Amino acid sequence: MGVRYIFELADRYDPKNIPVGYHALKNNDGHVRIFKDQPVAGGLSNKTGTIVFVNDNFLPLVSTQNAQISAAKYQRLNAVDKEQAMIQAPITDKPITGVKQVQPQKIATTVPYTVKVRNITDRPVNSSSRLSQKLVTTNKKIVNDNQTTNQDGLHQLVSDCQGHQLTYDLILDHPEKWQNKELYLEVSGMTMVKPTLNQFLQNNAANAVFANRPNTTLAKIQQFRQALHTDWQLSGYYLSASTAYRSNNFSQQSPTNLSNYSIRKRVILNLGYSSHLRRIVTVRFSQVPELKIHHVKLMAVGFKGRYQRQIKAIQKHGLKQQKVTNNTITGRTQAQTASVLTTSIPYSTGWHLTVDDKPTKTQVVNTGFVGAKIPAGQHKVKLQYHTPGLRLGAIISLIGLLLLLVSILWQSHAWLHNQSNQ
Repeated sequence: MGVRYIFELADRYDPKNIPVGYHALKNNDGHVRIFKDQPVAGGLSNKTGTIVFVNDNFLPLVSTQNAQISAAKYQRLNAVDKEQAMIQAPITDKPITGVKQVQPQKIATTVPYTVKVRNITDRPVNSSSRLSQKLVTTNKKIVNDNQTTNQDGLHQLVSDCQGHQLTYDLILDHPEKWQNKELYLEVSGMTMVKPTLNQFLQNNAANAVFANRPNTTLAKIQQFRQALHTDWQLSGYYLSASTAYRSNNFSQQSPTNLSNYSIRKRVILNLGYSSHLRRIVTVRFSQVPELKIHHVKLMAVGFKGRYQRQIKAIQKHGLKQQKVTNNTITGRTQAQTASVLTTSIPYSTGWHLTVDDKPTKTQVVNTGFVGAKIPAGQHKVKLQYHTPGLRLGAIISLIGLLLLLVSILWQSHAWLHNQSNQ
């Protein structure tokens, strides 16, 4: 919400994919402005030019709000409502005296859906073969059984007898209700079923039948050798969700990825805002034969009316006469009651605040940003950054330098004394 500008490659521009509240900068003739590409050292270039989008609903760098939400109440919200709560009032880990506390509203609406497991379209080359007919029947049973498992929500994603992962359509009830809203897919309680050696060999055998290809002893030996080079216990998986206008995904990295590995039991995929009708959310997975899920929940959030009024109210109470230099922000506040100074500056002990030239203690707001209490009335505020430990480090360095000089002088004196004695 604090991101005021988005930069996009010109060849990727699609009006349907612009986030809510953003508009593209345009030329005087009304056409979207494309900033010409300017290659940098070494010829590095995006080759297509850049389009700049401006956020009409941006949050000010510094503003004041006359209410607060306690961290305890905030933690009881779901992830989507947590994001929305920060617009209603700042979240304070330590309550600020003199500022009223409010109950955060639950904004996200649950979107009912039904699951449709897509039929398998792969057909055997020799459909008259008894073995191929048996495999086709097996695949149909897999689809039907999985459809039953998912009749009250998406809980299990499986593969067919060839090892091909099935595709799932979440069909939205009353899709017209979710126009002009942002959709979120919450997936929680994921457990992957790791592939096995026997499963790998069975999938290869089924593929040979479908292709009407003999699965010779030599081919089986080659498959077995290939399988031995795979560590089945170090698997990850990939999950994606998409509508007609937006897609999103995440990867559960395997333990071999030492930089990015972490166990993900719950994720939220933002499927974007659209003014168009979205009837289906398509879910796909890969890299594992089966994925079990505790629940998949679709949520919608509106960005008209209430949201825009709250954003405009925050913008109205932004810092007046704001000036920003390398490490200092100054300006004036005006409020009828005591309020919370809220910023989109990541919290650090290096930020020091003065109100009417008097030092004022800062604290964490919105789980990670600089905030403070501001008394009622008009005040001059100044936020200035000093690198933590810089002064102490300079003093220690100076002391070290003096000790070094003393040591050099002492050793020089000792050397001269020895020379004179000789």
